[in-house]
Amino acid sequence: MRLTERDVKILAFLKEQGVSTATQIKDLFFTTDDGFRKRIAALMRAGLVESISFSKERSQVPSRMRELQERIRSEGKAWQHAKLYRLSETLGGRKRQRAGHSTPVFWQHQIGLTDIRRYLESFLKGGIFLSDPEIKLEWSKFTLGAEVPIPDLVWRKGNIEFAIEYE
Repeated sequence: MRLTERDVKILAFLKEQGVSTATQIKDLFFTTDDGFRKRIAALMRAGLVESISFSKERSQVPSRMRELQERIRSEGKAWQHAKLYRLSETLGGRKRQRAGHSTPVFWQHQIGLTDIRRYLESFLKGGIFLSDPEIKLEWSKFTLGAEVPIPDLVWRKGNIEFAIEYE
């Protein structure tokens, strides 16, 4: 399979966020539902992306999934059939190494954080956004210890910087 520039962006997005809804991926990277369905299917066939059944995994952390269940319902979809997307084990590493943002306990948080970022991007122009993995990488260059709290998201423009923590 030959990856397009958009494919690389989708894979980078899923690596950064861990998990995403179909709606988020469609809104960020596609102009049509059909285009999304065809390309995500191709990425899945190539073993780069996997879909996860929300209903099968929500029993692992039911209290952390209520808002996400309501959100799926508010989008006019049956949560019992909803699919979420993440990098496959091929790209994300073995299951125990892939722990973190792509595990069910973080799904609601990561999907909500993506929505917050998209909202902020609509009016915070000209700056850059850094996600927590990017912040950790940047801070590691300055040898800041593990005890330093890392925000979920940072917006930076020149000397102005805002840290966003989503709970």
